[in-house]
Amino acid sequence: TGERWFPYHETINFYPPACDRQTPCWSDKISETDSDLGLLFDDVYTALRNNLGVLAAIGIRTVFERASELLGIKTKLFFEQKLDALKNGGHITDGDRDALDLLVKVGNKAAHRGYRPKPEDLKQFMDILETFLWRAFVQKNICVELKNQLMRRTGTS
Repeated sequence: TGERWFPYHETINFYPPACDRQTPCWSDKISETDSDLGLLFDDVYTALRNNLGVLAAIGIRTVFERASELLGIKTKLFFEQKLDALKNGGHITDGDRDALDLLVKVGNKAAHRGYRPKPEDLKQFMDILETFLWRAFVQKNICVELKNQLMRRTGTS
């Protein structure tokens, strides 16, 4: 008929956002560890609060990469090698490695193929990321602090 035809792309936005996740109360400890890591971590929450699932997935991968660098993992390694180095260095378990591998793959798929994770999946990915950061940075420092307090009180090591 000669009429121009345009495909319709439906966009669904949730208000409030479907993944309205609160920043954990310990997030300031991440910023104290490394200001760049803290800013990246905050950016992920900003993306989640604004229904930017693709950017949140990419940010999750980026936070993981910065955190692994702070744990002494070489930046030039491929993600699989970084995960192996974290496991071999005692920073993560086999189960953690499998879970973090999912984060990396989702972040890569979002960055390179425009993959849009579902809000409920993003919640799970954030659980994995938060657990990793908590164990790697926050819990470790709390344990050192508690051990020092105990040694001062008892006078033993």
